[in-house]
This record gives sequence, structure tokens and C-alpha cells, in this order.
Amino acid sequence: MPSTLFVPPLEGRSKDTVRDCVSSRRLPNGLILLSGDPLAAEKTARYLAAGVVCGEDSRPCGACENCRKIMGKLSQDVIDVLPEDGRQGVNVDAIREVRADAYITPGELDIKVYIIHDADKMNAAAQNALLKVLEEPPSAVHFILLSSNTAALLPTVRSRCWTIILSSKESQTASEKKNADLAMRTITALTGNRRSDVEGMISDLPDDRSEYRGYILALMKGFRNISAAKAGRTEALPDDDAGTFLRISRQFSDAALIRAYEQAHSALTANDANINILTSQAALLAGLWNSIYKLQ
Repeated sequence: MPSTLFVPPLEGRSKDTVRDCVSSRRLPNGLILLSGDPLAAEKTARYLAAGVVCGEDSRPCGACENCRKIMGKLSQDVIDVLPEDGRQGVNVDAIREVRADAYITPGELDIKVYIIHDADKMNAAAQNALLKVLEEPPSAVHFILLSSNTAALLPTVRSRCWTIILSSKESQTASEKKNADLAMRTITALTGNRRSDVEGMISDLPDDRSEYRGYILALMKGFRNISAAKAGRTEALPDDDAGTFLRISRQFSDAALIRAYEQAHSALTANDANINILTSQAALLAGLWNSIYKLQ
């Protein structure tokens, strides 16, 4: 194996999964590579594609024709699907073109691999278009989704894919950590019984639709954790924040938490329907305050 061959930054179960894919020469039809480093994720996608078609015993060798073409971005059967210049995420028309192309037989390899960049920035329409081919993909076709925030992917898309995490805990990306922190700040603001503090959070909310989706999901998870604390299920709480959730759980009724969770879920639906993001955010924050206080 050449010393310059890229080695994916993997640990534990993800490392085992990659090794098993390469050793068995088989890829799942849908695969999510979770990483805060887009370049490492892309290189890992090519490493996997090369590994399953490499003809050497030690795979990928990095030196055979298949390896060189795939890693050099020269193979017609390993296709990068990139957002158009200036756009957030691959659009629905591009995904429809991919879907049509997927049913064309590979030209030089035994497989065809589509590497979808910034997959978590696709809107709901593009993700649903991809879902149609993920549900019944041609056997030789594989989709590798590069993502820094799996929470922004539709649950139906995630359920059709395996997930490989790069760099272990480091792959809980800065974006995910920021959204988790923002969700906790929102919940903490709700404990103060000051509507202006809650609605003032709007200036801190993400203006990117996929990031905003991740924030809403983090908020919903926070409300579930508070409900678990109220029910005494401390084993379900994250160790670092267990005390915070226990303290907050004493301040809200079960009914108020259910209403707040439903408000967040409605915001998620509005976001996926491409409702104006500022309108959605204002409605969410006002609705959360009303759910906790006005309707108690």
C-alpha cells in the first residue's frame, strides 16, 4: 500500500463497517458519511468506491487502474453531485437527473457511485426525490451522502442509509453542537417567564434552512429530555446536562411540555414546506411562550 494513500479517520464500529465493505467488495445502496471535514468525507467516499472494485489483495491499493481513476476523479462511474454555484444544496432537478441516470448501466466498472455533496443542505423536495430511488435502487448503484449534520436529513432518507461517522466524537459537528447549545438557551429562556427574552432569541436563530431544521430537532430533543426527567427516567438523560434537565423539569407541567413539543413539530413541518423562515421562527418562539405560560 503506497504511503500516500488516504486512510479514512475512523474508529470503532465505523472502522469495522468500512473494513467489512472493502473486504466483501460490497457497498450498501445508501450510505451517509458524517463529518465536519468535507474533504475527508469526499476522500472516504472514493476510498470505499475504489476498495470494492480494486483487483489487488490489499484494497484499495491506490495503484491499479480502477483506484487511480476513482481517486483521481477520472472514472465516469463515480459521479460527484454538487450544488450549483451560489446555491444551498443540490436542487430537486439535479436529483431527478441523477435518478434517471442511475438506471443506465455502468460504463467501465461493475458499480456506479453517486457522491452527493452537502446532502444535509438539500431541501425537502430534493430529499424526497432522492428517496424514490433509495427505496428501490438498481442493484449496482450506490449513493454516498456527505453530511455534516444528519439531523437535517429527512428521517425517511436516514432510514434507507447506513451511517459512517468520521473522526469519532469530532464528527458531532460544530453545527450540531451550536444547535444543541441554541436549543438549550431557548429552553432556559423559557424558564424566565419573560416573553421578550424568548422572542428576542430570533436574532440568534440560523438563517440557513437546513441549520434551522437542525435547531428545531435539537429543541424537540430537549423537550423529550425534560419529559424524561419529569418521569424519573434519569438513565435516558445525557450525563453532562442531566442536572439541568432535572431542574427545568420542575418548572413546567406535562401539558405545557407536550404543547411546546407540538409547537416545535409544527415549525419543522413549516420549514420543510419552505414557509418564509423569519415568519416561521417568529411563530415558533411566540408559540413556545404561549405553550408554556399563556395556556397553563
